[in-house]
Amino acid sequence: MGMTVGVSVAVAVVLWAFGMSLWKGFLLAFVSHFIVFGLINYFTGIYMSYKMRTVEVEQLKLLNDQSVSVSCVTCGEPALVPMLLGEDNVYTCDQCGAVNRIIISAETALPTSPVSELDPDKVLLNQIKKLEQPKES
Repeated sequence: MGMTVGVSVAVAVVLWAFGMSLWKGFLLAFVSHFIVFGLINYFTGIYMSYKMRTVEVEQLKLLNDQSVSVSCVTCGEPALVPMLLGEDNVYTCDQCGAVNRIIISAETALPTSPVSELDPDKVLLNQIKKLEQPKES
């Protein structure tokens, strides 16, 4: 508050040098200080709220990417549980209170391409070759 009064007095003295009443200049500077900084605080609050929501959405996306949908072994209630490699993945069912352990297993597979990316001539040629082969009984 002391700084606000000091700045207002300085502005009032400058305005007084230009012919304005000292008290009018002081009141104008004092009131405009609160109005301007009130508006700055208001818009800063809106911006910070928007940024916080953006960060929360990003965190939820990350959590969703690192989570797995499982069902409780006891009651079958579905749950979305975060998965952490190298840690014991255990959760408690919200419905029945049973403790469940999630087992992570790894498998290998050959990479494939979608049919839409394949050359249609090669696909047609392969189908013709299959039709030409004699069927074994």
